[in-house]
Amino acid sequence: EEEEEEEARLREGLQRELGEARRELDAERQERDTEGRLREQNQAVAANQLEELRARCQTLDRRLQGEMESHSASCIEREDLIRQMIEEIERLECERQACARQAEHAEQRLQEAQERHQKVISTYRAHLLNAAQGVMDEEVLLVLNAIWQMQRGKQRWGKVEDGEMPSIWLPGGLADGEGAMSTES
Repeated sequence: EEEEEEEARLREGLQRELGEARRELDAERQERDTEGRLREQNQAVAANQLEELRARCQTLDRRLQGEMESHSASCIEREDLIRQMIEEIERLECERQACARQAEHAEQRLQEAQERHQKVISTYRAHLLNAAQGVMDEEVLLVLNAIWQMQRGKQRWGKVEDGEMPSIWLPGGLADGEGAMSTES
């Protein structure tokens, strides 16, 4: 009986140990299963996050590409505008230079015209002075007579006999007695 009791105790001890080993084994299996499920869940979460990050990167890449294309187009437009403005500036500069040359030529022509005018005025004054002094060149007298003939029908300069030239009004008049000069020298 002692042996049987001992055997029963041993069996009981072995069954307890076997029960504990089974519980430990079951706990380890559950732990491994839980770890496996957690690992799978973590892998699934990581895979989802990775996929989201890839999608976000692709979206950002597309946006960046669009911005680069827009910027490139904008740069091309700016370069075209700058080129057009440079061409317009060059054209306007050519026009300005041409206008400056024309102004210079016009100024030269004006100066020449003023010099000719001054010569004409000087000549006219000299002839008037000579006429006032009673001295008149034959050429001047012929020109004055021609002018008088042209004006004869257009206006009246005063009472003048046929063939006589009208008197020219100057302060003090012309000296020939009556204020009229004859066409004879």
